Amino acid sequence: QRESKEGVAYPLAAIGAVWSATVQESLDQVLDGFAKVQQCSAEVRALMSLDLAVLYREFEGIAPCDEGCAAARQRVDDYIKAFYYDRDKDTLEWVDANKRRYEQWHLTNLVEYGVGASKSEAQRTILLQNVDTLYNRG
Repeated sequence: QRESKEGVAYPLAAIGAVWSATVQESLDQVLDGFAKVQQCSAEVRALMSLDLAVLYREFEGIAPCDEGCAAARQRVDDYIKAFYYDRDKDTLEWVDANKRRYEQWHLTNLVEYGVGASKSEAQRTILLQNVDTLYNRG
């Protein structure tokens, strides 16, 4: 046990749990920020991956990160990499395979600002309808 400045005792295990939750929430916020970027070149996406790696390395430098932290980092990295798909079929297969790892708006933005960015409004609408169908299908 440790004691806070206020004299409150808490178990040492709590430190790891709080740190893990903090890192995971921080990475969730990074994912949300990256998902809101509407126009982005492949070079900037590569820089996002680099930023993620540096941030995670800094987290590890403060305190050890557990499997939950590593999974959160992988989730963000996988999302960034999904923007490199340039075919509708590949993107929709990725959405279907990963739909439970992300919120629907993440996947919608992936398609709209990724593969859908170069499509006509009608084509983009069809793609987004496919995302909605995939996401809501069990």
